[in-house]
Amino acid sequence: MVILALDFGDCRIGVAVTDPSHKIALGLPTIQTDTCGEEIDKIKKLALERNVTKIVIGLPKHKDGTLGQMARKTRGFVKKLKRQLPDVEFIFVDERYTSVRANRALAAMNANRNERKEKVDRLSAQFILNRYLNKT
Repeated sequence: MVILALDFGDCRIGVAVTDPSHKIALGLPTIQTDTCGEEIDKIKKLALERNVTKIVIGLPKHKDGTLGQMARKTRGFVKKLKRQLPDVEFIFVDERYTSVRANRALAAMNANRNERKEKVDRLSAQFILNRYLNKT
């Protein structure tokens, strides 16, 4: 059983998966989003290849815990993805501050701005997955 995590964004989707023991979140290449829906096909293919049973999705919330426009977009995206993967369980996880943490971690590793932009979504997905794994 493998758990996949997604950090959904307007331009990119960060992706991470568990190791077989569910102790480590491994980052995978970021998926570029577009208007053609190719990202749904890429995630479906990835989920089927890796025998994914659960997908954890970061749900963006405001500081006060309320949901905004990006949360609605994320839920709409998940609704489409569920149609393609009806046997997979979908779980939303509060993703507040994951991008901030990812940027700080990359800055601490002296990653330049371009490197951070490239890696922040993947690292955010890993943080989302770790948050879920720590709660279970």
